[in-house]
Order: sequence, then structure tokens, then C-alpha cells
Amino acid sequence: MSENKTFQGDNINRLQPNLNRNIHTIKSTLKSDKYLVVGKVSNVLGDYAIIYMNHMANKDAINRNIVATLRSTDKSNRFLKNTTDDNWVDTLSHYILDSIHIKKSTSMNHIITEILSGNTCILFNNSKQAMIVSTRIIEKRNVGMTETEVTVLGSKEAFNEDLETNIVLIRRRFKTDKLLFKNFVLGHLSNTDVTVCWLRGIASQKIVTDICKKIGKIDVDHIYDVSMINQVIEENPMSIWPQYVLTERPDIVANHLAEGKVAVLCDNSPFALILPVSIFHNVQSPDDYYERPIVGTFFRIIRYFGIFISVYLSPLYLAFTTYNHAIVPPDLAITISDGRTGVPFPSLMELLLMTFIIDMLREAGIRLPRAMGSAIGILGAVVIGQAAVSAGYVSASLVIIISITAIANFTIPSNLLFNAIRIINYAMILAAGMLGIYGIHLLSILLLWQLVRCHSFGVPLLYPVEPGKASALLDVFMRGPLGKFRKNVKR
Repeated sequence: MSENKTFQGDNINRLQPNLNRNIHTIKSTLKSDKYLVVGKVSNVLGDYAIIYMNHMANKDAINRNIVATLRSTDKSNRFLKNTTDDNWVDTLSHYILDSIHIKKSTSMNHIITEILSGNTCILFNNSKQAMIVSTRIIEKRNVGMTETEVTVLGSKEAFNEDLETNIVLIRRRFKTDKLLFKNFVLGHLSNTDVTVCWLRGIASQKIVTDICKKIGKIDVDHIYDVSMINQVIEENPMSIWPQYVLTERPDIVANHLAEGKVAVLCDNSPFALILPVSIFHNVQSPDDYYERPIVGTFFRIIRYFGIFISVYLSPLYLAFTTYNHAIVPPDLAITISDGRTGVPFPSLMELLLMTFIIDMLREAGIRLPRAMGSAIGILGAVVIGQAAVSAGYVSASLVIIISITAIANFTIPSNLLFNAIRIINYAMILAAGMLGIYGIHLLSILLLWQLVRCHSFGVPLLYPVEPGKASALLDVFMRGPLGKFRKNVKR
């Protein structure tokens, strides 16, 4: 079917009524591209040209839907009987190319962008309008299983790099006309398709308008991933705390949309951006809602405890062994002191060194092939830890502390929060090394102050704790029965 929208060009960029001049302009612009194909045709319809990029456009579709159709004598006669100078493009779309996706354009820049995207342009002599036919070849991965957000229950589907496929995965979960989409093209060089989606009547229209307005103002050369969009539009770009949710799971996107959030999808990116969110959304897992409430609550508490361990265990160990000896029970203090006998490094350097080595092993495991990565991570940690203790470079107590911290890190379901916690842990270690327990207290207050100040499109990152909304607290630290959640749609 054809679209009514026409892309207009300015006076300099506007299409000319001379076919040869328009072809010359396109060839001059794309003169270094050997894959440009320009086919000129003359028949009863007049002089026209079919222009596309070889290897990017589907030649079978071009021959079947465009070339063969334009040469059809029966359809050409019907077109000639019903056309006038003013409506020839609409008539051509209706009588000849009525079964394919068509856009109209008077902008030369837009035409060139569409050709470079794999679509086919049809130019007619004595016409200031061009027809853009969707013929691009879409090479994409099949819908596969999620890799970064693994769950026991629930859907196993994951987004891929094709925007249209990702939109379909969301549409399948909302068979309603309330699901709305708004499209953008970002990047002067990349011309990347970006889509914002939300549920009408559930998402705040003010927030939707604000997000769309900020996305529309993005002025960059290229956008290659949806995470780049948030870095441009977020309110506190220098904050350590994540102000959005990044997910590759359609079911998580559907759940957030049903709660009134807004999702941003980007072509060539297998992730979706969720806005606005609180910090607690990065602690939640889909399994929380697929399990019974008591089970979901139990695992959610484990994750909060894991975050506490990740942030505070190693700094507290350093503070107790360096400054605040009186807090540690005497027997434990003697054991730790005996374990450090002969260690050549100060406690601060020892802790930083081992923490840094663990992070290097984790980074190496990510970069290596999957089969090798997990083996390198496990064996590397075991071998290095055992060798360091045997050689007397580090104490056995420290290796235990580092190991528990590393395990606690893996309870964090969000990679965004995981990265933030790792950086915070280093800052906590330095604070504990300089001021002991007082340094930990001061840095904790500073981080909490920054967290209170941060907002995600008007929503506090500590929502619903900061405004003290009791009804919403049910789904923060525990998981209540599904029937207790507020219903957004009136039946």
C-alpha cells in the first residue's frame, strides 16, 4: 500500500522536473559508489528511471513488483485514463503499484538516503515528485535466546538488531490500539531509525512529550546503539547511578509499558531503553513475577543483601584491620593478624591489587570466546589466589573477602547497576583506607545525597521511597500478590 506522507525539500534540495538533471545529481553525489544502478525506461507511461543500490536492494522484488508492473499494458491503460498532471503520482500508486509499500518525496537528500538504505527510487520526467519503494534486503539474526538476562521461568525470546522485528515482538504482547509508536531518524551520517513506544492512557503524556522532544533535538553524526541516545538526553550525565533500564527481553519491555513507562528502540541495536525508572528497577528480575510472591520476595532480598556485600564487605574489612581494631572480636582479630604475618604490602594496596586482578579476570572472560571465558575466569581466580597466598603476597583472609565480594556481584541482575557498584566499591576502599569507618560513612552520605538529587525525566531515582508513597513500596523490597498491584486500565 502507499503512504500519503510526502517528504518535502527546500528550494536548493528540491527535485527538478528534468529527469536527466535529477539522475545527474544522484550520480554526482554517489559517484564513488560502484553499486549504484540507474535504469532508464521509455514506454507508454513516459520516460522514467529506476534507481537502487546493488546488493542492498532486493532485485527479485524490483523485477517482480516494479519493472514487470510498470510494463503491464492493462494497468498502464487504466492509469492513463484516470491521470492528470496534478494527481499522476497518486494515480500511479493506486492503479499500477497498488500492492507495494510506497512513499513520495520531493527532497533530493531524502531520496539519496532512501537509496543508500536499500530502497528503490522511481523518477519520472516532467515531475517534481519521486516514488520510494521499499525493497531493501534485511540481513538479520533470528529471534534467539536472551544472553545477558537469563531467567528460569518466562519467555526466552530476545531482541535482535532489526528494528521492525523488535517492534513485532512488542506488538505480539499488546493486542490493543493503545500501543503507540513515534519514529525518528537520528545521525547526520548514520540516519538511524529510532522508535519510541508507549501505551496511550497509561503513560504520562507529559513524560512522553518530554522524551520525544529531547530525542528530536539530538544533533550528532551517528547513533549506533540505543544506549548512546540516553547518554545524550539524560538529566544527570555525570552521575554514577544508572538513570534508565537497558534490556534485551521483550517481556520486560511489555511489563514496563504496562506500568506507564516509555520504551526507546533503535535500529541495529538488540536492546531497548526504558524511561523513566527508579534505581530499584535495576534490582528487579523477571523471575520475581513468574515465581510465587514468597519466592520472589526471598530472591529479591538476597539481591539487596548481595549489593550491600558488594559495596561494603571489603571496605569494612580494610577499616577494621587498619583503623578500627576495637570493633573486631579479639579471636577474629588475632586470626586476621596471624594471616597477615609476612605479607609485604599494606592492607590498602593488598586489597586494591586483588580487587583489580579479579576485575581484569572478569573483563578477560568477557572478551574471550564463551567456552574459554568461563574457564579462564574460574581457573584464573583459583590459581592466582592460591599462588598469592602460598607465596605470602596476600593473606588468606583477604582472598576469602574478595571471593565473597565477587560472588555477591553476580547477584546484581542489571549490568548498568553492576558497573556502578564496582566503581563505588573502589571508592569505598580508598575512603576506608584513608579514614577508616568514618570514610565509609562520609562517602555513603555523599552517594545517597547524589542519589536523592538524581531524577529520570522528573521521577526521583529513589521513587517510591523518596516521596514516601506507601502503596508503591509493596513492589520495592518485596513482591506482593499480583492481584494487589494497581490496575491502570479501566474495564
